[in-house]
Amino acid sequence: LMATLERTRLLIIDDWGPEPLSADQRRDLLEIVEDRYEKGSLLITSQVPVTAWTTLHKSRSDWC
Repeated sequence: LMATLERTRLLIIDDWGPEPLSADQRRDLLEIVEDRYEKGSLLITSQVPVTAWTTLHKSRSDWC
């Protein structure tokens, strides 16, 4: 999966935020975001305003 994502010029994560992530999901998302650094573009969409992220995700580590 990571090799496929690496070849993708634009990765879109759609509708992020309404459901809390498990520890494994947070780790996987962080790995994807870190791997995208300087390799391609990443677009994250959410119906949840950024100002509400701290309400839904108690820890900043929940954000990614």
